[in-house]
Formats: sequence, structure tokens, C-alpha cells
Amino acid sequence: MNKYLTTLMLLILCLTFSKSAFSSEQTGIIKVTVRGFQSSEGTIMIGLYNKALLFPKTGKHLKGQAVKAIGKEVQVIFLGLPLGEYAIAAYHDKNSDMVLEKNFMGVPQEAYGFSNNVRGTLGPPSFKEAKLNLKNGSSLDVIINIK
Repeated sequence: MNKYLTTLMLLILCLTFSKSAFSSEQTGIIKVTVRGFQSSEGTIMIGLYNKALLFPKTGKHLKGQAVKAIGKEVQVIFLGLPLGEYAIAAYHDKNSDMVLEKNFMGVPQEAYGFSNNVRGTLGPPSFKEAKLNLKNGSSLDVIINIK
């Protein structure tokens, strides 16, 4: 009898402390609409970031999507995202070389934008300024106007 009680207690402890015992991990969706590009040539590059230190560094995004610049706006959807804080950077890569073109002073020469439509002064905005909060079971619709 003591053996069964011990086994039952261990089973209860395992189920209590198991992360997925009674519910799966909560996730959310972020739908991004990018507007403001002036031509249908090239690609719209969109990066989703979840770390302030990496925002908005090229190639350091959590997830990224490249969409042909067609019409007046493009949309992408990021599915199955863990709940938390995110920021988004987007730019119109007119020549589709996967590089944000800059002049000799480092000023972007292709249209760009960020979540919350924030603009930085003498550089990109901070993660805090562009931050979105994906909460329990939520879905966010984000519109970025690139300039």
C-alpha cells in the first residue's frame, strides 16, 4: 500500500510541475501591414525582434519575411509567437539586394519604418519606443507607414 501511495504522490507532483500537463503554451499572432512604398519594384523586408539589444540589426531578427512590393500595401502574418514583447522593422528593398541602402553618412536611402510608426533621431528608434506587447491569446494588427 505504501508503494502505491508513493507512486501516486510522485505522479501528482509530476503533473503539478509539468509545464504542459493541463494546458499548452499560450501563443499569439501578429499581422503586419506595410504601406507607403512608392513603387512596385523590389521587395518589402520585414523583421520581427524580441530582444532590445538586437533591434533593428540586419539578420538579428527572431523571424523575417520578404514580400514582393505589389500594389499599395503588403501584409504578412507571424503565427505561433510566444507571449511577450516584440518590435518590428521594415524597409522597401527597391533593388532586392537584401541590404538597406545608405548614403556616406549612414542615412537610409530606401523607405523604412518601425512598429508604432516611431522614427529615431540620428538613428533608429529604441526597442522600447517600437515595442508591442503580445498578451494572453491575443492577436495584434500592426500598420507600418514606411517613408
